[in-house]
Amino acid sequence: MADTEIFRTVLGIIGNVISFGLFVLAVPTFYRILKNKSVKGVRPEYHLAMMMNCFCWALYGMPFINPRSIFVLTAYSIGLAIQLPYLIIILLYVNNNKKRMYIGGAFLIELVVISLAIGSAIRLVPTMESKKKLVEGEIVTTGSVWSVECVHFGSLLGRTLYALCWTIYACLQFKSDPILLSMNLLGVLWGVFQLKLYDVYNKSSARSGAADKKLATADVQVQGMGTA
Repeated sequence: MADTEIFRTVLGIIGNVISFGLFVLAVPTFYRILKNKSVKGVRPEYHLAMMMNCFCWALYGMPFINPRSIFVLTAYSIGLAIQLPYLIIILLYVNNNKKRMYIGGAFLIELVVISLAIGSAIRLVPTMESKKKLVEGEIVTTGSVWSVECVHFGSLLGRTLYALCWTIYACLQFKSDPILLSMNLLGVLWGVFQLKLYDVYNKSSARSGAADKKLATADVQVQGMGTA
């Protein structure tokens, strides 16, 4: 039992480290926004959805909802703390006023929903089990944003390992964390699928590039023969 708890603690710490690494991957993008004063190429909807997802998981890890998931709370609190300034930067540097109003409105709605969720969980829902089911429903609703914007290998691999870490973490205490297990198991499967697609795409691109290079070489040789 003690060994299981130690292993679970180690996994929780690893999950937090990976969480921090994944969320700071966006730092170069936001440095570019600050430098160029433009949000071109950035999808604010993704960051809005990620902030809500991080909030739901952080709420799930609260002691009054799930006492044995403190590492879930800390991991997603990191994400929440990082996503918030990202959204503020986007709001400051979006060039289109209509889009700024849209992002700002969505941001305010999220804050209202977050406040209502916290209030409901604390005041209106009487038992810990009921609070847990309420937050689990919110997690399922917002969980689809995971890995949507990952486009390079490092990020895809990191998110897959992150999901694997929390899957094993949840397996060590299945009765307490069924939603953590199911959502992260889906994350592992989705991550493996994306990595496979990435590999297929890279191999296809490499073959296409090699064929183009071979064709260009043959064309040069033909031209050389024509000018001789």
